[in-house]
Amino acid sequence: MPRPWVVAGALLAVALVSALAARPLLRAPVPERIVLIVVDTLRRDFLSCYGGSVPTPNIDRLAARGQLFPNALSSFHQTTMSMGAMFTGKTPSFEAGDKKMLDWNSRTWCGMARFADRRDNDECLPRTLRVLGEVMHDRGYWTIGVVSNALLFAPSGFQRGFDEWREVGERLQDSRRVDLKNQMAVHPGGAEQVNAVLREALGQRPHDRFFLYVHYMDVHEYKRGAAARPDWRRLYGEAVARVDAAIGAVIANLEAARLMEGTVFVFTADHGERLQEPHFTEGLAAFEPEPGLGHEGNPSFEELLEVPFIVSPARLPDVDQPVRSEDLFRLIAGFGGASVDKPELLDKDELFLTELFWRTYRRGRWKSFWDRRANTFSLVDLNTDPLEQRDVAASYPEIVAQHRHRGEILGRALTASAAPPATLTSEDQERLRALGYLR
Repeated sequence: MPRPWVVAGALLAVALVSALAARPLLRAPVPERIVLIVVDTLRRDFLSCYGGSVPTPNIDRLAARGQLFPNALSSFHQTTMSMGAMFTGKTPSFEAGDKKMLDWNSRTWCGMARFADRRDNDECLPRTLRVLGEVMHDRGYWTIGVVSNALLFAPSGFQRGFDEWREVGERLQDSRRVDLKNQMAVHPGGAEQVNAVLREALGQRPHDRFFLYVHYMDVHEYKRGAAARPDWRRLYGEAVARVDAAIGAVIANLEAARLMEGTVFVFTADHGERLQEPHFTEGLAAFEPEPGLGHEGNPSFEELLEVPFIVSPARLPDVDQPVRSEDLFRLIAGFGGASVDKPELLDKDELFLTELFWRTYRRGRWKSFWDRRANTFSLVDLNTDPLEQRDVAASYPEIVAQHRHRGEILGRALTASAAPPATLTSEDQERLRALGYLR
């Protein structure tokens, strides 16, 4: 038997080694550069570093030199809501009170209408909220944004705080007015075009301390120009491979400029995509031109919510922690040395989506769905049914009661007291039509 002091000494040594090993993650110096790469509509299960079948060597390289997070979730199934969460740290919501919902338009589609000041409602990220570009700019970074999703274009509010804000895509100019607000993207720019604009913007930086946000749309556009009866999963995978190649070009560009040292990459997606997976209900997907294909949610199944999240090199002590879109705001700001508010409402293991026709709540192994129109409640056990094919609400009434109660509390807390204008403008309609949301 070893003596007690020997055991105690051994335990102390283990503790010291563990503490020293964790210290670079917990006390890492503020990086000279932070690069946020968002791939629109990217499921993580298609990436080879997550065990997917599509070879993604450049994304894999980021994961190999850093950290891959297996429990990252989108805060919403649609771009403006999830990116609104990522840029503000707030939970997006469509709640309007008395179980009613806000109409979806450019004043509401960031999910932040409850923070809006009625005197200044042109931006769907209200000016009452400090957004990611402003935080990073205030930390001394030269801020560069290169985006190709028209729903994020100015004057949405995403552009605030960026020294360089580049919008990539073919434009249609409203013949009645010629200001920027009335110019919309008809076709999003492809990865090569995005990278060309990115290289130009980087070439004009005044110094090497910068925050770069780049948003690719190629995966979102995998359906464009498809022939009759296509293999959707193959087309989707080909788009994933194209974006991986574009990310490789970004890495090569930074290497050629000797900027990799001191650069932290954050790689993620705004949401995933449904590729005709069967579930316990089809929801709204049954009414789409291609049933079960897309990311309209209602309800939001896991293939819409499970997104990649990679930090490279390693910065965080726990890769198994749950990470939602709104958590990325605090993480990225923290990498830059900024102190921001803690989450306003949700516990770290909760996900709550106030969808137009459903309310989805996820905590641990349980995920519930309330159909607003039918007033019915469904429940799935993600441990035993990860494909969400069996509604077990009748077998677990106590879990249903807990979720229903928590959903009511969160729904009231996330309500917008004064609803913005309720109609889609012509600009809204054109942007939505260009991206396939209106037909």
